[in-house]
Amino acid sequence: MDEYKLFQIKLNEHFKKNSNKKRECSHPSCNKKAIGSHTVSKASNLLKISSKNHVYQIENPIFNINNNNLINFEPIGIKKASAYPLFCAKHDADLFESFEKNSILKITQKHSFLLHYRILNKALYLKEILYDAFTMAIKDFEENEQFLKTEDLQNFKDFINELTKIANVIGIEPKMLIHQKENLDKLLLKRDYSNQSYYAIVIDKIPEIQCSTTWIPTLDFDNNELFDLDNYNLH
Repeated sequence: MDEYKLFQIKLNEHFKKNSNKKRECSHPSCNKKAIGSHTVSKASNLLKISSKNHVYQIENPIFNINNNNLINFEPIGIKKASAYPLFCAKHDADLFESFEKNSILKITQKHSFLLHYRILNKALYLKEILYDAFTMAIKDFEENEQFLKTEDLQNFKDFINELTKIANVIGIEPKMLIHQKENLDKLLLKRDYSNQSYYAIVIDKIPEIQCSTTWIPTLDFDNNELFDLDNYNLH
């Protein structure tokens, strides 16, 4: 088995282990246990595209580093689909009930803010456990160095250096998201949604494929640069 495949196995093991850890509510004034918060609405979205209350979801959220494997999908109940430990039961209901149980008939700045807030917390959760899993998997590999032959040692060190560079890049994203979350937390507590901007596309039917994620637009509608992904300090 090559080192990339072996590293992926270790990475997946740590990712699953980190995913099963208990977490506190993401609301800034709460430390209660987080439940499985849906990031795609169960009632107004998942239920309507399900078959016998099941949908298909990517089996494993971590892909091969060298992207040689195909992505597998597995059936999952809508109670667990798109659900992550983000908020306690009270805040999950209080914050998102207006569009979790009912379809949004008219989008408002408050809707936009809360959707943004929920997805940002999901992204932060996944990025944090991915970074932790990556560093743990590297540590597992480093512990095997003493068992290597001398002629294999340099290649092993080069591989570790390559993984460390990737880990450093992955580690940048949680820091950026934490900064964004801190700003949104302040607005959430003030219930100030006045500066929220959004662009929404209204469609006449529910798409069969649904997801929720953060996305950093690098250009505006006039093709002006908004963000330089090569220098995250410039924005």
